[in-house]
Amino acid sequence: CPPQCPSVPLSVPLSPCCPQTVVTCLGALPRGGPEGTPDCPVLGTEAGDVLVLDPEAFTVICKGWVPSPPAFVAPRGPGDGRCRLGVAC
Repeated sequence: CPPQCPSVPLSVPLSPCCPQTVVTCLGALPRGGPEGTPDCPVLGTEAGDVLVLDPEAFTVICKGWVPSPPAFVAPRGPGDGRCRLGVAC
């Protein structure tokens, strides 16, 4: 390699390896609050994770796991901790 060409490993910025997975199902969990309060997205992933997200910051509020990729998710109840999630794989 000529000296003016940087080597490929040094030219690529170092970044942490983040596992990526595919969303297989999506639902919405109503939050208890005034009219117009956004619902919490509920995601099922190909890795078997079930995630409840904060609708404003998209951070994970709650995380669960099932043994195979979920095909359907049915959130029921208020999103204040007294909810139930039905998951079909």
